[in-house]
Amino acid sequence: MRGLRARRQGYLGNVWVHWMVDSELKIVIPLEKSKVFTLRQTLRSLLCRHNIPEDVADDIVLSTQEACNNAIVHSHAPEGVVEITAYLDDGRVSIEVRDRGCGFDASAICVDDQPDTRRASGRGLFLIYHLMDDVEVCSSATGTVVRMSKFTAAY
Repeated sequence: MRGLRARRQGYLGNVWVHWMVDSELKIVIPLEKSKVFTLRQTLRSLLCRHNIPEDVADDIVLSTQEACNNAIVHSHAPEGVVEITAYLDDGRVSIEVRDRGCGFDASAICVDDQPDTRRASGRGLFLIYHLMDDVEVCSSATGTVVRMSKFTAAY
């Protein structure tokens, strides 16, 4: 089903939403935390339409939000956008979050240790790795891509 022409596309505020097919979505948001709310609503709508259990949807939405927040805060991307692709296929929800920022050393992040709860930040990757079933972080001087997926029996 991937690769079919768009069903619908357009702006929600200044967030670009591109429905590829009923089970695939692409969203482009500016590097502004206020735009993550639209991402959350749109992604949750996709998951709800496919009867993804609420607890599983919560994990997916929170992980996607954390990846986007990391891109917004840390990427320093010259293009100023975060691209999010979500698709459902074979009992799995897969998400890709991409920025065109400066990148970071992903191997330097320890996702096994509980983050310091007294700090206001620093829990994003920890949450993503613990809420999702598969996570891959690829980062270089030209940007960062976070690929994550979660299995669900509902789809």
